[in-house]
Amino acid sequence: MIHDEIWNYLVTHEIMIALVDDRIYENLLPEENQLPSVVYFEISAISEDTLSGPTGTGRTLLQFDCYTETSAEARRIRKAIKDLLQPFRGLMGSVFVNEINVQGQRNEFEINEEGDDRGRSIGQIDFLITHDE
Repeated sequence: MIHDEIWNYLVTHEIMIALVDDRIYENLLPEENQLPSVVYFEISAISEDTLSGPTGTGRTLLQFDCYTETSAEARRIRKAIKDLLQPFRGLMGSVFVNEINVQGQRNEFEINEEGDDRGRSIGQIDFLITHDE
């Protein structure tokens, strides 16, 4: 499944190890987490069909949220993920990836429970991944 292959691909790259260690999570940020961390989740997934039936190709839209203490650090991690994923073509683990395209990027700031300015920055980036199913 593409989700597992993305995780394996990112968590083994030196730049990601240097930036977030192994703190790359699917779907949810653990309650007791260290920053910086990355969470990714599926926004949507479709299988491509033609009039003659399924093509064997799928498109998965994934969002990555980079949780950090500063917006500069969030942008740095987001750029590292973009630099690793966007040019990728070929076999990623057991899944052939046809192309990966950035669909959008944003920054957010999450206020902590105390309501002061010591919240966390979130750099977000979405990728549309076209892959074999």
